[in-house]
Amino acid sequence: MGTFLLPYQGEETRDVQQQYGQMLHEIMTSVIPSAKECPPMPPVKANEPLRIGFVSGHFREHTVWKLMLHGWLKHLDRKQFQLYGYYVRDYRDRCTEQAKTYCHRFVMGSKSPQEWFEQIRADQLHLVIFPELGMDLELMKIAALKLAPIQCMSWGHPDTSGLPTIDYFLSSELMEPPDGDKHYTEKLVRLKNLGIAFSPLPPDPRSPITREEFGLKGDGVIYGCLQSVFKYLPQFDNIYPEIAAAVGNCQFVFISHLMTKNSRQRFEQRLERAFAARNFDYREYCFFSRPLNFYGFTSMLHCLDIFLDSLEWSGGNSTLEALYYAQVPMVTTPGRFMRGRHTAAILTLLGLPELIAPDVSTYIQKAIELGQNADYHQFIREKIQDNLPKVLEDLTGVRSLEDFILTAVQEFATSGRLL
Repeated sequence: MGTFLLPYQGEETRDVQQQYGQMLHEIMTSVIPSAKECPPMPPVKANEPLRIGFVSGHFREHTVWKLMLHGWLKHLDRKQFQLYGYYVRDYRDRCTEQAKTYCHRFVMGSKSPQEWFEQIRADQLHLVIFPELGMDLELMKIAALKLAPIQCMSWGHPDTSGLPTIDYFLSSELMEPPDGDKHYTEKLVRLKNLGIAFSPLPPDPRSPITREEFGLKGDGVIYGCLQSVFKYLPQFDNIYPEIAAAVGNCQFVFISHLMTKNSRQRFEQRLERAFAARNFDYREYCFFSRPLNFYGFTSMLHCLDIFLDSLEWSGGNSTLEALYYAQVPMVTTPGRFMRGRHTAAILTLLGLPELIAPDVSTYIQKAIELGQNADYHQFIREKIQDNLPKVLEDLTGVRSLEDFILTAVQEFATSGRLL
């Protein structure tokens, strides 16, 4: 697992990640000494596309596929770029098969870092992109090697890699705080708008599962808290009883996805203490859903009245899916780091800044207003419906990625330097 859970604590991670990344690089290059050296930039010819590699553990139905991989692979200009996919897993699904159709070459399987190093180096790429780093130790081992002259990562796991082998962090201009550069060991690149082309899966043709079938309150205001439990920091536990005290007949839905028996017990104890401080029984207000597949998750979205964003590690894919599949009104407040600003960026692009609270107190008040004021709630829902194309049809981020790649490769080819 490596340092996967470190950024979920809501604190600065750069120095620790840099120590870990340097250690991992030294270990890997002691095993594969030739990986220390940066390969030469292949010739850049006017009438030939640049060779761009994508290395990932998620060429499958996954958040990384929907946020980054699919949109980038589909929309990057084939006249300028020849795409190579390296999928470091054996599992395949419909998304894997789709990925193959976008790539000049697609290689997958459980190979050793040595084998991946030799494969990727042999393809003489101009630039490599890791859509996510930090979720998987095996992928980190590969990224700790020099595979191409220029190596980039993006926000599939939105934290610095700390690796000396990764040159650029491909982020979003709408997500980054003004001081964002200091949070990365990589050079920060603020791609336009969200920097991605979101690619949702087609809606399930079946009728959604109902509130009654889930066991939810039929007449209550349902707030969705649909993130992995480790996104919920204890300093924000008071949000839920504060909302409940004002709204009354309401329910907060959590998903037991990735919860062990012990982690769920500890989380419920936190909620019990927070609600008890208001003389409430948390069991009257908190509902724990079983883990949900795609059909179950999108059905749950249709049951919600309001989507509550998690603080300091915001929803990204889940926010976009709540908007796309069910047009659910939501509330957020920007965190200190990019990982806590995804929903704020999405709402900015959507033209709904009124749902972005400047602080936690205002966040609570906005959540209460959406739960109490039916007319306002309906106004927001209609505005979401009207403005969704601004997000779903936006290719500005892809075009800015193309511009970055062309500029970065040309600069390195000409001067041997990074931007």
